Amino acid sequence: QDASIAGFANFTLVRSPRLTAATFNGFGSHVNLDFDQNTNAPLGQVNCTSVVAATNLSSLGHGYQCYWLSPNQLKVILGGDASLLPTDTLTFIGRVSDFAGISSTDGVEQSVVVGVPSSLPTPKITLSGPNQVSYCEEAVLLANVDSPRKAAFSWTVVNDVALNSLVANVSGPVLTLTPAMLQTGMTYNLSVSVLTFVGASATSSIQSLFVSANPIPTLFIVAPPSPYVRPNSIFFASQATFSPCDTSKGKLDLSWEISLAGTSILAGEGPFFEVKTTDLVPGTQYTCILTGYTAQGDILTTQVPVSIRYAGPNAKVEGGNRTISLKDDVTLNASTSQDLDTCKGVVQNQSCSSYPLAFQWSCYLCGNPCRSVNGTLVELPALPAFVYNFQNLDLSACSVVQAQVQVSSGSQIDVASVYLNVTSALVPGAQIRVVSEDTFMVSLKGSCSLACSQYRWSISDSKGNVLVGYSSAAENPNIPAGINAMELLVYRSFFTAGTYTIQLLATSGEISGSATKSLYISLPPSGGQCTVSPTTGAALTDTFTCSCEYWTSAAMPLSYVFAISPNGQGSQVSLSAPSSLTSYSFSLPAGVYLVHAQVIDSDGNVAVSQSTSIKAVEVAVVVNASSLSGSQLGDVSTVINNMNNLGSVSQILQLSSGFASSLAGGGGARRRLLASSLAYRMRMRSLLLHSMAKGSVQSSMNGRTATSALSTSFKLSDQPSEVDVSALSDSSQVVGSCASFLKASDLRQGSFASLFATEDKILQASKSFNGTLKEVTMLTVVKVLLQASDVYLTSMVPSEQPVSFSSSNMKMMTLRLSPDLQLYNFSTWTYSFDLSFAKPDGELLLQSGDLGLYVLEMYSFWSMDQLHALQYIHVSQRPILLHPLNPSQPSATSAFQCLPKGSLCLKLRLSFPRVQVNGTGNYLVDLRLQLACVLWTTDVSSWSFDACELSSLKEENQTFLSATCACSRSGTLVVVQNLRHSEINPALGLMPKKRQVGEWPVVTTSLFALLSFFLVALVMFRNNSLNSFLDERNEPSNGIQHEFQTLIGDVVFGTLGNEEKKQIPSMTTSHYKKEYSRLHDDYLDDICQSKNFYHSIWFKEGVFCKTLRKFDSKGIRRKKCKVPDTSYKLT
Repeated sequence: QDASIAGFANFTLVRSPRLTAATFNGFGSHVNLDFDQNTNAPLGQVNCTSVVAATNLSSLGHGYQCYWLSPNQLKVILGGDASLLPTDTLTFIGRVSDFAGISSTDGVEQSVVVGVPSSLPTPKITLSGPNQVSYCEEAVLLANVDSPRKAAFSWTVVNDVALNSLVANVSGPVLTLTPAMLQTGMTYNLSVSVLTFVGASATSSIQSLFVSANPIPTLFIVAPPSPYVRPNSIFFASQATFSPCDTSKGKLDLSWEISLAGTSILAGEGPFFEVKTTDLVPGTQYTCILTGYTAQGDILTTQVPVSIRYAGPNAKVEGGNRTISLKDDVTLNASTSQDLDTCKGVVQNQSCSSYPLAFQWSCYLCGNPCRSVNGTLVELPALPAFVYNFQNLDLSACSVVQAQVQVSSGSQIDVASVYLNVTSALVPGAQIRVVSEDTFMVSLKGSCSLACSQYRWSISDSKGNVLVGYSSAAENPNIPAGINAMELLVYRSFFTAGTYTIQLLATSGEISGSATKSLYISLPPSGGQCTVSPTTGAALTDTFTCSCEYWTSAAMPLSYVFAISPNGQGSQVSLSAPSSLTSYSFSLPAGVYLVHAQVIDSDGNVAVSQSTSIKAVEVAVVVNASSLSGSQLGDVSTVINNMNNLGSVSQILQLSSGFASSLAGGGGARRRLLASSLAYRMRMRSLLLHSMAKGSVQSSMNGRTATSALSTSFKLSDQPSEVDVSALSDSSQVVGSCASFLKASDLRQGSFASLFATEDKILQASKSFNGTLKEVTMLTVVKVLLQASDVYLTSMVPSEQPVSFSSSNMKMMTLRLSPDLQLYNFSTWTYSFDLSFAKPDGELLLQSGDLGLYVLEMYSFWSMDQLHALQYIHVSQRPILLHPLNPSQPSATSAFQCLPKGSLCLKLRLSFPRVQVNGTGNYLVDLRLQLACVLWTTDVSSWSFDACELSSLKEENQTFLSATCACSRSGTLVVVQNLRHSEINPALGLMPKKRQVGEWPVVTTSLFALLSFFLVALVMFRNNSLNSFLDERNEPSNGIQHEFQTLIGDVVFGTLGNEEKKQIPSMTTSHYKKEYSRLHDDYLDDICQSKNFYHSIWFKEGVFCKTLRKFDSKGIRRKKCKVPDTSYKLT
């Protein structure tokens, strides 16, 4: 009661979260529920039944999903057949509290009226269809709009009142104009308008339609929906069908061009046309024109508008969020930022202007501008990159620095930030660099300002759960390099939708530091459906069509891949090439199939539609098994020939894949007719492979069709007994083309295994061929595999597990090595060896980054001249080939060069018997004056005296010497004695002449060192050894290098490999003389006696027995042999 006594208390009134709004996004694919404050709801997916009232669930469609994307917003993704509309009421029943967890909703229902955004985005509507049709066929036009629901369409014919009145009542996306509605010789101009269920509207551009009096094919362009943004390429495809009144069905030649105001800028041919957006100027209106030329002389033209949208700059700050020491200098680097609208790379005949990038840095401490200890604002340099020290920063209130860079190009601006946790403790300065980040894989690399000895990675979700971390022991196939290495590779298939934190923990001695990178994975496409019509049809003759509609995603545009598999054979799935076309038509052989679509957004997220079962009914045919002229073969040939004439690549692959499955007993065909005759199956395989190799599949091969073509070729070659010589050649040709277009992501996703398996089947089938064809087949196989390995290996990191495949004819491994080769042992399946043999006495010094290595083991016998013509190294008891690659120069024939250029970083030591020297009496001095290290540089096909020098010459003992050559680049190294510089023609290859073969005295045939990443051979010559065959006056130069490499390879490389050395008797000087005599009698004479001097004797299997010896348990050479095998080796 005493008013003079009072107390004071501070308190905060907390109320439970309230639902304030439910709003459709602009496309109508989901509804955002907004709350008045942050809640304590865990971020990520939540069961919709726990947050949305039961009365609303049916209106969400089937397949709905709910996500807490932020503490104050719940996203409800609508499913197929959703019926929720604007002005409907949506009720929230979830139990959530304020962020501190004090006041809860206690499950009290909260209802709001669903609204739409105040500013609706304009729907993107595209009108596709032919610009010309024949007088006897329908014209079908399709309107496509990015709406998850049925929209209202209205069609207009601008220049014809009669036709306009006929189409006025069409409210769907498909307009079909029958011949009775059209007038021959008339050109109609049409457009379509759309109104979506959320109230957004748009009108398409005008499309013309000409009605021809000739039976011309229908032709139109399949184009991805705009906008087109740099640096993504635009992939156009043609779609054509024959007129029903066309009886000739001749070939349709196709040509493309990108036109600017009537001037051709880019051009191409075939059914596909890929346009690099970097070739075009942003903001400029172009026209893509497709022209078709019929065999009858008709010219068809169709076109679509093309405009490249301004993309603006892309700001990047290297290093990632990390912990730094207060006293350390920190590099702030935004130099990797890009101006995506730059004029660099734009093709000629265009007007283009761009601005230089400008950089403006800002510094913030917990949201406030940074100040120094004396209170002044901190200003950072306006540079792309600089070094800064934060020790004068006032960190009393906050120790987390946000360094933000604003990158501008003209009026276009982008912003990026990095967060630095400043500590007074000593830290190693861990950083994360983004090597690449695409729709398939995220590649990161860690580094330290100090020398770190250990790197460990972890990945956590938005809830803080460690998905892969320091304690994870199990290997994850989606993280091929593991988590305990400098590099981290993560396939995007590892993630689901959400936000992730990737952390690097780096250790240097007893101190450690960390860096982090945030990664957001968007939601996959949703809301749509795909249907197939008809579900039953006649095999080969009827056309099935799979149509998709209402799919949307936050990462537009979408592409579609259509999958068809024989019922019960999911592993036999056949995929179409990715396309923006929402429907796909195809024919099939008899059988039952499952059809579905993969819907892929621009971030690489994939949604899979429900499968539909369809049946292709076999038409009764009578086949003459003796003549094999059955009507089904004829029908198949006719259908595929028509597809080839129209450039229908996807349809050819689809049909061929379906028949391949039937040949294997799939598709419900029960092998009836196809199983009745081996000859029939061979004819069918031959027909299908020939159509691929000699038709539009081969001529128009590209990155989108290569994987499908490879898969189909594999299926058609999977039974070697049913593949004849012609089919084998066709299959090899197709596979070789596929390999040149496969990307690292394709190879990592299974194409490398398919490629390997296909080539193995080709090898298996080639066993029955003659020697020459068999050898050519083998060489083709190796070239294809190593070409693909180049691509695969370049994308690898040293800590990544080797890629290893094994099959009936060969085994292969691809791996990436660090410069310190001594750290790496690896298995070649039958034995193992240590790469430290490549560093004899530490003389091999590597100064150019990581190295790559392929190991290929063939079970069929390989002739040595073939191997060395391809620059391989033979190192084992069995035919094993090592092919090296410097990934910084990814080419199978690229030469290694020391850095800095000209430095002698490669040193090799050759051990050879003591030789006679005439001179002053100082043996080593006199010999040194007579020796030279000469390098044959295979990449430019010339001799080099400057690339190598004789760095040392030593006496190992009384009978052996060692010479060390230091070189600046890779090549074939020859140590020669008494050879004048003028006697070597720099442009000449290597081959002994017939009349001078006897003058070729080989002194040394042992090799001490082998470089694992390039071909190198050392051979010792004396007197005028090279003079006799380095003269080009009487022999053509082509093929010369090939034969001399045979001599080097056979003499030198036959003694390499740990396993092989154990089996070869020790050699003395007298033994060398005997071996030379043998080589002279058995090998060189055979070369001279060959009918075609430039043709290798090794194609003749009988010659193997004359030049190769088999050692028995007592080391005695056996001369007689009938069938060569892998146990025969050169001595």
